[in-house]
Amino acid sequence: MRAIVGIDGKVGVRTIPELPDPVGAQILVETIACSICGSDVHLMEHTGDYLTCARDSGSTAMMFDPARGVMLGHCFVFRVLAAGPDAVGFAVGDLGTGIGTLTADGHTCVIGFSDTYPGGLGERMLLSTPGLITRLPDGIEPVHAVFVEPLLVGEMAVRAAAIPDGAPAVVLGTGQVGLGIIAALRRHGRGPVIAAEPT
Repeated sequence: MRAIVGIDGKVGVRTIPELPDPVGAQILVETIACSICGSDVHLMEHTGDYLTCARDSGSTAMMFDPARGVMLGHCFVFRVLAAGPDAVGFAVGDLGTGIGTLTADGHTCVIGFSDTYPGGLGERMLLSTPGLITRLPDGIEPVHAVFVEPLLVGEMAVRAAAIPDGAPAVVLGTGQVGLGIIAALRRHGRGPVIAAEPT
């Protein structure tokens, strides 16, 4: 199977071994859609700084060996191909999204930040349930659902900013998160909204 791997600031397609059948509460899924997040770009541009922050956090869930590369993709929509006997909340054929984690071999990793398990920019993934993943509601297009994470970041930013009614809001950068902020500002009735794209 194939996966996109980032190493030394470059990304490329790599052939990796097929994933095993899911055990316990794991599900085997295929990627339906995956977006490239700004944090993927920052991870490739500043790998050393990222790993220092991850290590200093005290968690090993987002650590990887930079010499092996990182299998990217954490903003994804998936379809369940197989479920372990203890899987919770998912059946074969279900669509889902969220922050994928996998507990295997006594270690938990965040999918999209691992050198061992493929992320959403791979053909298939193993995910743990229940975790931080959820079934996709009926009627939501997978290509739209991959933007849940940047839209939530935008929503959280607007709530944290606590902009008063009638006060203007300036958004610097109109990438995925910037657009999520603009959407949240409009949804909350804030504005006028001024957006600027740095050059």
